Amino acid sequence: MSIAELLINRASVIFDVGPRDIRSPYRADHIAIARHAVCKVASELGVTMTAIGPALNRDRCTARDSRDRAAFLEKTDPAFAARLDALRREAMGENL
Repeated sequence: MSIAELLINRASVIFDVGPRDIRSPYRADHIAIARHAVCKVASELGVTMTAIGPALNRDRCTARDSRDRAAFLEKTDPAFAARLDALRREAMGENL
């Protein structure tokens, strides 16, 4: 299983969204924020946007924009920042 797939599975639990929804074309906020978190943590782990985009059924530019949105939300939304930190901790705990 790829790092992206592992992050999607972990994010689905933390954000209470199904993995299929994270990969889906749906743009509802509760789904998109989970996708943003996956892109941000994947990037921090060294996964390229070219690799993470297809795992989310997105192109690399959309994945990059999602990562950037996560960075903004981390600074402005404490609830998102807490869940993003939880995803980071799980990713680091798994040594992805």
